[in-house]
Amino acid sequence: MYLIHIGLIKMRQKSSVVILIMLFALESSAQKHDFIWMFGNSGGVEPNVGVTTLDFREGNPLILPDHKSKKSFYITSNMYSDDSGRLLYYSNGYSIYNRNDKVVKFGSNLTKINVFEGQATNQGALFIPDPAEPHRCYYICDSIASFFNSSFGRSLFNTAKVKYVHLDDRLAAEAGDGIGAGYLLQGQQNDSLEAGHLRACRHANGRDWWILKKKQYSNEWLFWLLDPSGIHYHHSDTAFGNYPVGSVCDSHFSLDGNHFLSMSCPHFDTVVTYYFADFDRCVGRFRNIRVFHSIDFKFSASGAAIFSPDSKYIYMSQDGISMEQTELGPNVFTDRVFLDSIRRNPADHLYYHTFWSGQSGPDGRLYLNTFTLNTSLLHRIRHPNKEGSACGLDIAGMDIQCQVDRCMPTFPNYRLGPVEDSDCDSLGIDPLPWCWWRHDQDSSDHLLFEFTDASAYEVNRWLWDFGDGHQSTEPNPVHQFDSNGVYRVCLIVNNRHGADTLCRTLHIGTLSTDEYAEHSQVNLQTFPQPAHSDLIVNVLDYIPQKMSCTLLDIQGQALLHQRLFGGSNVLNVRSVPAGMYLLKISEINRRDRFEKILIEH
Repeated sequence: MYLIHIGLIKMRQKSSVVILIMLFALESSAQKHDFIWMFGNSGGVEPNVGVTTLDFREGNPLILPDHKSKKSFYITSNMYSDDSGRLLYYSNGYSIYNRNDKVVKFGSNLTKINVFEGQATNQGALFIPDPAEPHRCYYICDSIASFFNSSFGRSLFNTAKVKYVHLDDRLAAEAGDGIGAGYLLQGQQNDSLEAGHLRACRHANGRDWWILKKKQYSNEWLFWLLDPSGIHYHHSDTAFGNYPVGSVCDSHFSLDGNHFLSMSCPHFDTVVTYYFADFDRCVGRFRNIRVFHSIDFKFSASGAAIFSPDSKYIYMSQDGISMEQTELGPNVFTDRVFLDSIRRNPADHLYYHTFWSGQSGPDGRLYLNTFTLNTSLLHRIRHPNKEGSACGLDIAGMDIQCQVDRCMPTFPNYRLGPVEDSDCDSLGIDPLPWCWWRHDQDSSDHLLFEFTDASAYEVNRWLWDFGDGHQSTEPNPVHQFDSNGVYRVCLIVNNRHGADTLCRTLHIGTLSTDEYAEHSQVNLQTFPQPAHSDLIVNVLDYIPQKMSCTLLDIQGQALLHQRLFGGSNVLNVRSVPAGMYLLKISEINRRDRFEKILIEH
């Protein structure tokens, strides 16, 4: 939510239209546009065929695979949700679909090159909200003109133009439809653009958006401005100097919008270059350029570069195998902390489980994909705002059930306000804080929790109430509950303009010790049916004390046993022969629950 100082706007007849536009734009301040992520494709390799949705609406993401889905994403992947986090649109860079899986008007044949039912450019598209109307947004994407270029090692794609489609979610029976389309135009229309790495950052006024893209084989970045009147070419910037000929691997704005990072890996077996700059959101210019050429590593397969959510650290993988952390400041890149590396066998393929493109999640974690085609695994950094090994790098630790296909959904930071008290802070937008948090249960003590704040808009004060008489003013406290129970946990966050509160009810363990509680009181999901490689067990609205699942054959013999926690749990059934089984779910002081499970390979 925003406070709007109407007194800053002259109350003339002409200005009433301006005020109306501002009210439309600022009404949608919750901005959970990035709360639904999707991976996979209908033509994947068994058993990872289908599409998996990650749903962040409850804090921690739920893993929701659909092995019968006909959706397809190959590298390019974009979703856009409404203010409550409900999906509105999704796209693979080739077609745009609404929530009813219908192609929207102007949303087909977005590019001439259709690779595996989608576009094959990393960071090749974005959904951006319309500053003039909260029910509208723009989808901006590459329009690939050719697949191969002059030599491998340069870009494999040639982006002739950047296309946009204007969308309104009130059309097509409120499922959403297109209302217009066109191309982003710049001064030299014959210039080709770098494939992928379309980036956007909110303007310092807190309403408009900067959109930028690099020219191909050039050091020049082009800037467009999205304001209530539409998208306009604005200027170019060559501040990075002699940008090497070749492909950009990864580019990111820091979540506070103050920095920009671009990783260039022009050829295989050549030096990787990192370009780091401060970013002036008021005028759309790079400042204070720093360039780092990799000495220890040469680019062999892929690489990664992404900011921590608090914009304090950069996570970088120069070779796609090792992950390091460097702190922003005078010694950025030169002072690096080694975190871990991917264990590989000599026979592993060049691309096997590498670090590649990343995205900051609304839960405060970082997620990175891999350059491998046939894998369902993602990397995570659980606590990326922490220094060194405390960041919790989790290599290939998240199995999403469906083939990733080098796919990573791409979003700008929708929850970024104005640069307050700057020359561009001229619209009277005073953003109230937006409260959001998640919890993590300790694996050995079910009453011990770590709470992580993921709030937005320059929060400077926190007050946690754990519902048991205890409180904390730390942003990310660790709390020990005394016993099982139902606790109303609330976080109040403040900034200079006001406060926001988010409460969730935590049901920890079983309350009854005299009688067995009915297991149906716990909301459980087991899928897919049939299971192929993994079985998902979602434990919803309940935090177990010592819940477990056991896979039984028809003779009652236990084949697999695993502890279950609140949220999504993955049970590996790859080694279990095909057939019908029973899944026994047990919890202290609760009756056992049995689910029939069909396994096919």
